[in-house]
Amino acid sequence: MLTEQRIAFDPRVKVFSFIVGVSLAFICNDLYGITLLISSLMVFTLTTGFKGSMLRWLKLIGPPVLFAFVLWTFLGEWSLFHRQSGFSIGLSAFIAARLFFILLLSLCFVISIKPGEIMSVMRWLRVPKNAGMVIALSFKHLYVVSEEYKAVKEALATKALELDRGSLVRRIKNHVYLLMPLLLRSIENADRLVLAMKLRPPSTYGKRLRPLTTHDKLASLGLSAAIILGVLHYVVRAL
Repeated sequence: MLTEQRIAFDPRVKVFSFIVGVSLAFICNDLYGITLLISSLMVFTLTTGFKGSMLRWLKLIGPPVLFAFVLWTFLGEWSLFHRQSGFSIGLSAFIAARLFFILLLSLCFVISIKPGEIMSVMRWLRVPKNAGMVIALSFKHLYVVSEEYKAVKEALATKALELDRGSLVRRIKNHVYLLMPLLLRSIENADRLVLAMKLRPPSTYGKRLRPLTTHDKLASLGLSAAIILGVLHYVVRAL
């Protein structure tokens, strides 16, 4: 469990920041812009209470980012979106940096927001009740699955099954043993969620949101300025 003291933002600001971050990740088309986004996100996470979790997140994000860099370096000419001839370290670094930013942003968002907060935002946006609950539980289920993965991995480690040692082929074979226990636990969690939704009073579809505070308004203005500047710099100038 995370115990850091964090700055409390309104759920609407959290959802808006996630949308703006993902939008800027695809609007920026050079390595300098993505590096600026990563730096801003790192500073934000370190100053708002996620400092203790940063090292653990980097260990989690590092392998897929490194794999993406190697894949784009040697197999970039087969891509359907960014074709290149030969090796292109710059393009590979750009794709890996974009992936790193999106994964880190998604982790921050999933851990910092609760399903009830997402449902409150969906209610504020006049989204139907069933759709709002599905969206809220889908986001939070990602974090639940990651915790279940760790629990199953630790249980297998107690049985002398080392998943992170040996050759790449051996590691892939060892991780196959994770699939069945993880699938069973996911089904059990889904059953519990369905039962909880059935027992939930029909009127409790998110709480009414309070007016935005000063720092919520400042954060919203900053995010709005960032998306406007990004569109002006990368989209309008390219026309």
